[in-house]
Formats: sequence, C-alpha cells, structure tokens
Amino acid sequence: MTKEIKLKWLLIGSVISSAGSSFVWPLTTIYMHNYLGKSLTFSGIVLLINSVATIIGNYAGGYLFDKWRPYYATLVGIVIAWLAVLGLVFMHGWPAYPILLVILGLGNGIVATILNSFAATIRRKDSRYVFNLFYLALNLGIVIGTLLVGYVIEVSVTMVFVSALILYSIFLITAILAYRVDPIRKKVKPTKSEQSGRVNPKVWIIGAMWLTFLVIWLSYEQWQSNLSIYMDKLDIPLSQYSLLWTINAGLIVFGQPLVTLVTRTIAKSLFRQIIMGVGLFALSFTTLIFAKDFSHFVFSMVLLTLGEMVAFPAIPAWINELAEPGQEGKAQGTINIAASIGKALGPLVGGIVIERLSYNGLFVGSTLLILLALAVVVIATKKVNIRS
Repeated sequence: MTKEIKLKWLLIGSVISSAGSSFVWPLTTIYMHNYLGKSLTFSGIVLLINSVATIIGNYAGGYLFDKWRPYYATLVGIVIAWLAVLGLVFMHGWPAYPILLVILGLGNGIVATILNSFAATIRRKDSRYVFNLFYLALNLGIVIGTLLVGYVIEVSVTMVFVSALILYSIFLITAILAYRVDPIRKKVKPTKSEQSGRVNPKVWIIGAMWLTFLVIWLSYEQWQSNLSIYMDKLDIPLSQYSLLWTINAGLIVFGQPLVTLVTRTIAKSLFRQIIMGVGLFALSFTTLIFAKDFSHFVFSMVLLTLGEMVAFPAIPAWINELAEPGQEGKAQGTINIAASIGKALGPLVGGIVIERLSYNGLFVGSTLLILLALAVVVIATKKVNIRS
C-alpha cells in the first residue's frame, strides 16, 4: 500500500460521490409527499432520522479511519451506500423508501468523514490548498447531480435511482483501484498538559470551532427551507428562488480565483480566513432583515456564498492542524457531526422561531448566534494563544 492518497483521485471520488448523493436527497420531500402521499411533517421526521443516521456514520467513519485500515473503511462506507441505492432501484415504495434512505445516510456519513480524513493526511500539499480543492470538488458534484436529476426524473423515478447506482458503482471501482492507501501514523510524545493530566489547550479551540460550524449550518439551512416560503409570501416566484442557488453554484465553481486572492492578501492565516468567512455569514443574515425584493435577496446570497467559500474549506483545514497526530479521522468526524446536527435541526428550529417571533426575528437571531459563536472562537484562540 502507498502511504499517501493522490490528490486527483481524492477529488475525482469526491465529485462522483457528491453527484451520486445529489440524485437522491433533493427529491426526498417532494417524492414522499407527491408520490408516496405522506405529509410534510412525516417527511420531516424521515429526514431527521436520516440525519441521525448520517451523524452515526460520521462518527463511525472517523473511528474506522483512525483505528482500522482506511482503505477497507472506505469500501465499507461505499458498499453500504451502494446496497441502499441498489435497493431503491427495485423498491422505492412504502415503507422501503424511507428505510433505504436512512441506510444510505449511514453510508454517506461514513464516506464523507473518510474523504475528509484522507484530505487531512495529504502532506505534499498545503492543507489550505487541499481543502479548497476538496470543497470545490464536492460542490461541483452537487451542481452536476442537481442539474441532471431534474431531467432524469422526467423519464422515470426508477431512472433517478439507476443513475445514482451507476455513479456509486464508478465510485466503488475508483476506490478499489486508487484508495488502497495506509497513511503514515506519526507518534508524538505526550504534551506537558497530557503528562500533568490537564486538558490539551487546543481542545478548547476545536470545541469552539465545532460550535461555530454547527451554528453556521443551523443558519444555512434556513436558506434551503424557510426562505423559499418567505420569498413566496413576498410574491417572488419559485423560479427566482431557484435562480439564487444557480448563482450560489456559479460563484463557488468560478469564484475560486477570488478566494485565492483573498487568502494571499487579506486572510493570510486560517484563523483570519475563518473570521472573515463567518463574518460574511453574519452580514448576509443582517441584510435579509431589509430584503423585500429579488435584487436584495441576490445581494444576501452573494454575501452568504462568499462566506461559504472562505470559511468552509478553512474550518476542516484548521481542525486538521489542531488535531493530534493519529486522530485525523476523529477530528474530521467531529466537525462533520456538527454540520449534520446543524442540518438536522435547522428547519425545525427556524420554523419554531418564525411561529413564535417572525422572519425578522429569525434573521436577527441567526446573526447574533453566528457572532456569538465567532466571539467564542476568538476568545478561545486568544486564551490559548495559537494562530495557524
């Protein structure tokens, strides 16, 4: 076995797996409601259970990566997802669909953490460079999957799952041939804090970053759930809401030179990059308070996307630098769990806040929550006096 995965194969696998999963998740609510005749509430419960399965997969993926052979752990995750999609090809009625969807969430959770962990073990390239490309590859897969699924479903629902199965099969073959890697495990002497029985100071920063990532995804999910209803109430057509996500995808794919310029000139450290990205997130929700027409929503989406492009690759890269050698999988699994919890709770928490307060209450609350999490990161980092 080689000691380091080739970056090109990691990126190819990321694009394929992301595209494969993107053939399934965008249809979940619509398929369960329109095809299977289930209520939106019940669909939400299924999505919540699916998120829990993904969280379990995130943890399992990190554990298996650290404690077992990463190669075999990768194959286990892909095979679980592949079997679930294979089942969906032949059984996508009730109750097979939600059961297989949850199994797919488990497999995808394992795969997501392991891919992140592989990225964290690449030493030949700068970690910021690796995670920037990794983030771009994941989003490129989402663009491909969500773009094609709209055309494929017009043929038949079965063809959607067949297409996903083909992509997962290609991913499995790619992993068998190119992921036979056993990363070098560096052994280090115990730190002074560990020798004295005290908690390693870096743990506080990792905890602060975990909280920040959870809050970011909790807020980000409002765009994918409650914002469509809000725009509809403002008589903004659904087609323009969809156009916002086209702008989002276009900026992510074609705006990488801008991110490179920012990281080379303004945000020269991962710490500064995260502060800038999370700050843009907070600013985007602040502008939503005043958004009443489509042009204002475009402005808010651009700010959100820029924040995403700056912060999302930097967070796992910094977590990787803070993680103890030999615990890359655990560290990346932890940060993926934070994202999964935020995704799971986002629509529910947002709905409660809107019903109890208002949409502006949601926007103000999201802004304050993001700024509070950002303040925790700054305080924790200043206290430990660590700068990446």
